[in-house]
Formats: sequence, C-alpha cells, structure tokens
Amino acid sequence: MFNIFIFIVLNKFLFSESNSKLNISKEIKFDLNQYKLSKENVNPRNLEFDKKNVIISIIKGYSWSLMRPFFISLISANIKNYDLILFVDKLSEETLNKIKLCGATIHEIPEKYLDYKELVKYKWKLYDNLLKENKEKYNLDFTTDIRDVIFQKDIFKYFENKQNKKPFIGFTLEDINLRNPVNKHWVKQFCENNEEYNEIADKQVISGGTIISSVNIF
Repeated sequence: MFNIFIFIVLNKFLFSESNSKLNISKEIKFDLNQYKLSKENVNPRNLEFDKKNVIISIIKGYSWSLMRPFFISLISANIKNYDLILFVDKLSEETLNKIKLCGATIHEIPEKYLDYKELVKYKWKLYDNLLKENKEKYNLDFTTDIRDVIFQKDIFKYFENKQNKKPFIGFTLEDINLRNPVNKHWVKQFCENNEEYNEIADKQVISGGTIISSVNIF
C-alpha cells in the first residue's frame, strides 16, 4: 500500500513538472510572438522636433525570468520613436536573443569595469558618454534599473510637453537617509573610512534607479 502511495505521489510530481516545462515553453513562444507583433506595428510618434527618445540600462548576470516583467510591460506601454540601449555582461545566449527581439541595441561592458564597485560608479560614465555622442539624435533619456521596474504608460509622452518649455531632470526623493540599513552597507563601500561615511550619512536618499531628463541636462 505504501509503495502504491509513493508511486502515485511520484507520478503526480513528474506530471506537474512536465506541465510546468510545457507552460514555460508556451510562455516563451507567446513572448516571442508578442515581440514580433509589436515590432511590426510600431509607428513613430510625430514630434515637433526630429529626435528620438532613449531608454538606457545596464544588466549583469540576470536571467530572463528576472527581466521579463520589464520587457513585456515596455512593449505593452506602446512607446513610439525611441531606442533601447543596454550595456550587458554575463547573459546567456537565449536571454540575449530575447532582449534583442525586444528591439534592444547591445553594448558589452568593458572588462576592467566589471567589478561591482567599479560598475556602480562607471555606469554613469557609460551613460554620459553615450548621450554626449548622440546629443543631436536624442531628445529625452530615461535611465533605469530593470529587475524591479515595470512600465504602465508611455513615460515620454507626458514629459515631452514639459521639454518644450524648458530642460529638466526628474528623479525620486526617498523618505530615508543614508543610515538606512538598505543603503548603509553599499554606501560605506565607497567611503574611505567611517568619518567620511558619517559626513554624508544623514543626507536624504535620491534614487538613481529611474531618472528621466533632457539629454543636455543629464
């Protein structure tokens, strides 16, 4: 009786695992079809100025499952007339192919900057250089994290009206300071000593996870 019970449980487990793999396969095929469909139906928005907008991010070692909400929501937001530029390292071939199908332009991160501390600092230089080289091409830029960001609407559509008035930069102020446990550990890594850390520890946190701005202001 016990052996029969084990056999039934094992069969259910294997059946469940098989179904799970089948669902993942279907999901991937659905994603790819969505990407192709979205690329075929994209029509540039008529801007008063002949410039694109740009979304920029950096990815190191993430799996597709971690990034999927970002890319699917980006496609669903139906943003027009933009480039998606990603600086990457340690992504599987499958993941690279998928993000390319989302319309991304891929740049490899220079090897000497792949250390975590160097990368956190150096990514801003990568972004800055890119925008300086393309300042005549782009109007607004949105620099963003990927793992914990989703799109609800076309973010550029709202800010373009503001851009017509004057250049700007938009970011989020958080209701915490740098002594907060979430920030304390990694911020201290960039300080030479505790004295240097204590000089800034009571400063309010500005989130660098999402920043939207006029290219010349960034």
